[in-house]
Amino acid sequence: MKKFYKLCQSVSNYSFSGKGAAPSSPVIPRGLRFYRRETATYANWDEPFCHSNYIFVYMLDGARMVTIDDCTFFLEKGDTILIPPYARHVFGGEHLPFQSLMASFYTEEKEERLLRACKTKFRLKRHDISYLSAAVKAFQRWQNGELFAAEEAVCHFALLLRQMQNMITPSVSSTRLFDHDYPLLSAIVEYLSNNRDHHVTLKELSNALHVSGSTIRQTFQQKIKQTIGHYQLIRRLNLGCELLKSTNLSIAEIASKVGFAYPNSFLRAIKRETGETPFQMRERFWNNIRPDSK
Repeated sequence: MKKFYKLCQSVSNYSFSGKGAAPSSPVIPRGLRFYRRETATYANWDEPFCHSNYIFVYMLDGARMVTIDDCTFFLEKGDTILIPPYARHVFGGEHLPFQSLMASFYTEEKEERLLRACKTKFRLKRHDISYLSAAVKAFQRWQNGELFAAEEAVCHFALLLRQMQNMITPSVSSTRLFDHDYPLLSAIVEYLSNNRDHHVTLKELSNALHVSGSTIRQTFQQKIKQTIGHYQLIRRLNLGCELLKSTNLSIAEIASKVGFAYPNSFLRAIKRETGETPFQMRERFWNNIRPDSK
């Protein structure tokens, strides 16, 4: 747990859109933003808040109170609560020292099970905390310049949210994540992230993770709701889009860097998934950031 505390020390109000991670995430959190609150730096006591996002609160230490739509909860070390969008909430108890890790996010899906998980105080299990830690680590790597660690943060946090739903609304067992699913899904996400420069076959994954190909395929499709092949394609195209925006590399060079043997294959994939050609995307991006000449 000390390592988790240390991780949280440098988390601040950086944010990212999470765009592109949507097809790969069970709950599809977007606009994910981690931040840390503590007594010494938090002065908005008794001030009501109302946000369009979900607010995730995990108590690192101490205690604090939160009132959500006139229902008050006393949060102690290890407690977790999820505040739904547009809920009027007030944090109080300024006399109580505390440290909390918070996350703000939204989802464009109507997620009834996620809403039912709100306004309920509960405790994360040890393995749930490890996945929260993995999301924070990935988020920090993104802060330090690793652009595509953002997707990993979204994926890890989405898996945690799905598990939270299962804890509070266990009646829907078809999408339940069991303990043994967590390490496998996390290992798949990490391996694909580290090998984005080529198409990873099921056989390669199986050999690398020492798990049968059928188990990998079935677990991924059942829990992530997407084939591994399409998930890889989306991640590689995300990288291609970022290179189009941030570099002057040619289309052929970018295609090679993101694992396409032929530039035309990259062109067709971008057009199919985004509705734009790489040339149109690059032109639109540079037109948007070019200073107004008037």
